[in-house]
Amino acid sequence: MTASNLVLTGLPTQPNIGCLFRLQPPSKDEVLQFISQPRHSTFSYPEVGASAATKLPEGYNIDRNGVLLGRGELIWRRAVQAIREWHTFNMPWVHLYWPTSSIEVGANVAVLINHFGFCSLNPARIVYLVDEEGPVFKYGFAYGTLEEHSERGEEPFYSGVESLRRQGLVQHSRILSPQ
Repeated sequence: MTASNLVLTGLPTQPNIGCLFRLQPPSKDEVLQFISQPRHSTFSYPEVGASAATKLPEGYNIDRNGVLLGRGELIWRRAVQAIREWHTFNMPWVHLYWPTSSIEVGANVAVLINHFGFCSLNPARIVYLVDEEGPVFKYGFAYGTLEEHSERGEEPFYSGVESLRRQGLVQHSRILSPQ
């Protein structure tokens, strides 16, 4: 199976002062307060949902990657479960708050990134879900950066396969960021 990463990123139109930068990771209470603040925050880019389109908007950087996961229905079910459990964020320098969050449109999450000597806490909101079964099987979601995020753009995470019996399963991620 193959995984793809499509990233659209760009420069903010104004300085971002909402992102939480620290020398030490925040406490649980600080994270809870941080996540609750952007509930009414707006997205940091105008083309919300654009990563789902076949034709992507102009003026975005796109980053695509792919990884073959395997073949067959068992691999498909495992890939779907991994997305449901936020395993895409299982990297040594990344921590998702909270990995038990429901994947539903409008849900807010925060991603803690450990940089060299400091960390940043960045809020995002789920923009859309993908759940298709038929000639093409796809499952996943996309989240978009909020105003307080240190980046700008949208990133979908999904697995897809043309046929559970004939084709390899492809893990996709796409990032769209304004230039």
